[in-house]
Amino acid sequence: CLQGLQEYLAPGDVVVDVGTGSGILAMAAALLGARRVVAVDVDPVAVRVARANVDLNRLQWAVEVLEGSTDAAWRSLQGIQPGGAQLVVANLLTPIIVELAPALARMVVPGGRVLASGIAAGQEGDAEAALEEAGLEVEGRTVEDGWVLVVAQRGKAG
Repeated sequence: CLQGLQEYLAPGDVVVDVGTGSGILAMAAALLGARRVVAVDVDPVAVRVARANVDLNRLQWAVEVLEGSTDAAWRSLQGIQPGGAQLVVANLLTPIIVELAPALARMVVPGGRVLASGIAAGQEGDAEAALEEAGLEVEGRTVEDGWVLVVAQRGKAG
């Protein structure tokens, strides 16, 4: 996902980090020029760690860390940029990406991208099928050290 952020993030973009964990991708997005990042995780310990990391790195101006589901991220996103984010990153295991694919697709603006990683090599077909079923077009994948990044774009017309 970090390589995907470097490739696809444009200065001023709004980014959502689903399953933020330590907050590393959210902080990287801010440092790469995101105007605003909404980071969300269902694990309260991960949320505390991510908030501490954001504070330690003085990135509160750009990164909001929320405890909750994709619904929490969507509600916050509507106050920042109604309609969605330019980039949604999800570094999660394949079954979670498959389950969340409709929510990930909903959070991205037309022309925006979902960067899904944490996918074990050989499981990318499941993730790609779920993202396509959710209305995204898979435009590429990168495999490195047994892990896959899937890049999917929401069509400009809808």
